[in-house]
Amino acid sequence: MLQNAIGTLNTVVRLLDDREYRLKVKDTEIFQQVVKALRENDVPRAKMLASELSELRKTSKTVIKAKLAFNAIILRLETVKDLGDFNYIMGPALAVASSLQKQLARIMPEATGTISDSFASLQQTMTEAGQLVGVSPSVPLASEEAENIMKEAAAKAEEQARQKFPEVPDQIRQLESESQ
Repeated sequence: MLQNAIGTLNTVVRLLDDREYRLKVKDTEIFQQVVKALRENDVPRAKMLASELSELRKTSKTVIKAKLAFNAIILRLETVKDLGDFNYIMGPALAVASSLQKQLARIMPEATGTISDSFASLQQTMTEAGQLVGVSPSVPLASEEAENIMKEAAAKAEEQARQKFPEVPDQIRQLESESQ
């Protein structure tokens, strides 16, 4: 039962890896178009492309954050030593996964089924584990542990995004601030 949950979460992580790669490729293409537009003094096109690139990078950060959070959940699952700890660890993790499901449904509609299956598997595992040890599994909507997972994933995603994506040229930033 635990291995099934880990397997389905690994499937979600692979889907996120694929999406992250495709977003990175698109980021590189758009960035090159921004540079080309600036070389050709096509400032309106450069601004439009820079805005598109900005939105793409927000999506990339969401994907990276989700991937890191799911990896943290997988790690917690793999390190669970006894069933009593299982519900304590998985309650916050499931709350994180549930909040990520809503975000990912917007940017990865094709993965919604797999993500839903993984949550159903996790909830079933928690229910079965709770029955075995006489604990009813409760999933808090916002706990300190869930918040810590989200903060850790967000910080890591921000760091990775800065490392992966080149900076928007200063010339475009100046033009955007002047036009506002």
